Amino acid sequence: MALRRVSNATGRAVFTSMSAALRKANWDEAGMSMLVSKTSVRLAESGHYMTALADHLGEHGLEVTREADAIHLSNGQAAARLTAGRGNLDMTARAGEESSLEALKYMLASHLGPMARDEGPEIVWHGAGAALPDLPNFRALTVRAIRDVTPRMRRITLSGNDLFRFDTTASLHVKLLLPQAGGTVRWPRLGADGLVDWGPPETSAVIRRYTLRRVDPMVGEIDIDFVRHADAGPGSRFAEEARPGDTLGLMGPGGGSAPRAGWNLFVGDETALPAIARLVEAMPDDAKGHALIEVEDPGERQTLRAPAGVKLEWLCRSDRAGSLLERSAQIDFPDRPDIFAWAAAEFAEFRSIRVDWRRRRGLSKDRHQAVAYWRRGWDK
Repeated sequence: MALRRVSNATGRAVFTSMSAALRKANWDEAGMSMLVSKTSVRLAESGHYMTALADHLGEHGLEVTREADAIHLSNGQAAARLTAGRGNLDMTARAGEESSLEALKYMLASHLGPMARDEGPEIVWHGAGAALPDLPNFRALTVRAIRDVTPRMRRITLSGNDLFRFDTTASLHVKLLLPQAGGTVRWPRLGADGLVDWGPPETSAVIRRYTLRRVDPMVGEIDIDFVRHADAGPGSRFAEEARPGDTLGLMGPGGGSAPRAGWNLFVGDETALPAIARLVEAMPDDAKGHALIEVEDPGERQTLRAPAGVKLEWLCRSDRAGSLLERSAQIDFPDRPDIFAWAAAEFAEFRSIRVDWRRRRGLSKDRHQAVAYWRRGWDK
């Protein structure tokens, strides 16, 4: 049975719709070829917490099926069975791959723990993944090469093993685990309770989200582009100080993307340029669309491999030709229903672009995605 992979950038899963093969009726049959992990948690009010946990996770998108003596929780990657005994809540999790199993165990433990705080539940998983100290979606990578694509964009090539999970345009983003300024970092590990142990504060990683510009799992390489800031935050500071042989951690992939449509619009500043470039370069030869990219000056333009039917437009702030929002509002949309618009920019601009698309353009939620990649005045 083919199972969709879950992205789990911080140990939290991004759950999708339920797979029919994992419904309660197929629990025993499906479990024969799956990874299984179990825990029995001492709780005086086990029945109460079983119901409360199921109700809560149902609100988080899991499908809940109730029996007289058990509750089944399902999503597109994993399934769980909860039973309440006298003083014990038994939980069994099953999935087709380690990352999906660990994501579900994390979800169960991270919600049950605070919910039953007064009883101080001790959660210890047994079975698949119980002796697995490393997060399935974590990789430690080594800096292989550094080069400046433009004066304000630095590309760092990272090398590592088993990078196939990152080779997708359905999830463009990862979380970089960086050392604190002047310090060392301890990589996160899985606890016996299924939660992530980040280590003591002085050695825990600084986490920042970035876009994967290139992934070559056969060679074992990943490219990440860093915007170079004068007021460098942790990410751009790492890019400035990095040397070949340095290490950093990677978790993911995760985040949204832009589905292919009859006509695609991409709007963003230089922080969105790696995502726009990767999406445009992955489009088929007959694709049609428009990419509007704002950069500081003409020297920041990059050569992108775009299909002939996709217009690349560069907006330079140095030309004082108007804001990203203003130019975005001037773009002619074709008269067709199969449109998808995607934007990423500074917080205030993203909100204004989203409002324009929804109110003036009349785009429904399933025909656009607009997000903030940064916020003026906040740590980059």
